[in-house]
Amino acid sequence: MQDRTATEPSLGEQQLSERCRQYEQQLQEQANRLAEFTALLAAQREEIQRLKDTIAILKGEKGRPPIQPSRLEPGKASAASADRETGSEQKRAGSEKRAKTPQLKIDKAEFRRAEQVPAGAVFKGYQDYVIQELEVEVSTTRYRCERWQTPDGGYVVGRLPAAVQGSHFGPTLRSYILYQYPESTGNG
Repeated sequence: MQDRTATEPSLGEQQLSERCRQYEQQLQEQANRLAEFTALLAAQREEIQRLKDTIAILKGEKGRPPIQPSRLEPGKASAASADRETGSEQKRAGSEKRAKTPQLKIDKAEFRRAEQVPAGAVFKGYQDYVIQELEVEVSTTRYRCERWQTPDGGYVVGRLPAAVQGSHFGPTLRSYILYQYPESTGNG
């Protein structure tokens, strides 16, 4: 029996090889069935949702809106959803309160003269007041109100137009926001 070649498998190796082929075949069949069941499950979910929408419409309610699936790469969740799942509460970048006025592009500057400046008052420069307004294009106005120091130490400052007093946003922008508020709450 020693004249058998090394390439010839023994009876035990043949049985193992046959079992491996059978297991691979069973595994492939199970993978195919799993794919069929996954497709069937997705189809059933769609059908159930369609039926729920039909029931809602018959009750006089709105059905579920058609929302496209996320375009994120499969298997990758967004950072926000990952934070929510882990429960960590962190502030968004740039959410701290900071002065934004120096970064604004000033489109227009108006100089406002102080009214009733007493004789002997000393001009001390300007007091800037920035107003943002919404137009078809962005328009940021810097009102340069004259500021005079009176002989008794007080100040006289140029007045802002009545429409912008008390706010850093122009009347058109404020009225637009007020107009949109009922729309956003569903009361419009």
